Amino acid sequence: MLRETFQRLAFVVVAVACLQSGFAQTGSPATAAPTVAAPPLPALPTKPADILNLGHQLNGLGDPTLPPWHARVSYQILDKTGATKEQGTFEEFWSGPNQYKRIFTSPSFTQTEYQTAQGRYRKGAQSRPPYPERLLDSVLLHPMTEAPKGSSFIPVMRQQKAGATELQCVMIAPDIPGARSAPLTVYPTYCFSQDHPLLRLAATGVRQQILFNNVVLFHQHFIAEDAVVQIRGAVTLKMHLESLGTILNPDPAAFAPPADAVLAPPSAPSSAMQGHLISQARPIYPEAAKRLGISGVVILDGIITTEGRVKDLQVATSPDQDLAFAALDAVRQWRYKPYLIDGKPVEVETDITITFNYVSR
Repeated sequence: MLRETFQRLAFVVVAVACLQSGFAQTGSPATAAPTVAAPPLPALPTKPADILNLGHQLNGLGDPTLPPWHARVSYQILDKTGATKEQGTFEEFWSGPNQYKRIFTSPSFTQTEYQTAQGRYRKGAQSRPPYPERLLDSVLLHPMTEAPKGSSFIPVMRQQKAGATELQCVMIAPDIPGARSAPLTVYPTYCFSQDHPLLRLAATGVRQQILFNNVVLFHQHFIAEDAVVQIRGAVTLKMHLESLGTILNPDPAAFAPPADAVLAPPSAPSSAMQGHLISQARPIYPEAAKRLGISGVVILDGIITTEGRVKDLQVATSPDQDLAFAALDAVRQWRYKPYLIDGKPVEVETDITITFNYVSR
């Protein structure tokens, strides 16, 4: 049984578009009308590291202390011209870190994923969700990171205006000369409302920005009803939160995988696998891409075997076909230390990012 328990926030929500050196207002301000008296919102901390940590805690549905919930999202994938090339839905039923179900439904990809204490099972498509679909889950659950630990990266506070609205931004800059004064979004950047740790924009530092609008409050966590993903300034994904509610008295049987579901390999983040690299062939920059001045980020999906080899490589996203082929040729030669779980080597799914930056001389 579901019960809608979110509250609309009573403040102005402004659409902003991220440019290479700042922001520009792209839409008229819209006010989310309150329907229920909300408890006081937490104030925005003054230190940039504290802003990141509190923002990570309060934005999204990734907090394991939340009560069981269900969310349904509709989405559109856009082509380079801005036309919709595919649309679908994503649903998640969550009752705990080892008890949830995710359902992807679109013309090209249909999958139900069951997370249990014994592992993750899949019914339907057996591959990882395509890159746009993976963004749906990350935007909903973990739209931002915590403050970096150690001294290699430093949170830098910036103020940025979007139309008449002031945003408080924190850029995670490397501790190198000149990095603190770099333009916003050159490095990972998170922008918040002026007075509260409410996330409005997330930039990953690979020319990808996510804009969060029409934010609601769900059990004291900020959730965007609408999010837009931009890559290199072009909108590639739009998502809309159709419904969000608490699951009352969740039935464990509803989360159990059916008999024909297949156990999937565990997933390891690319950051974790980076530390397992033993040898790494450098990709060769394609001459055709050089002549045309094409650069960008290629993201590959693959499986690291128990011997540390890479198999089942697929292109998740790429700005150019030649760059994708160059990345594939290089990564097929990479070797890793086996990934261990309970001291035993296991196959793991992961993603690998290759950045091509060509500077003409």
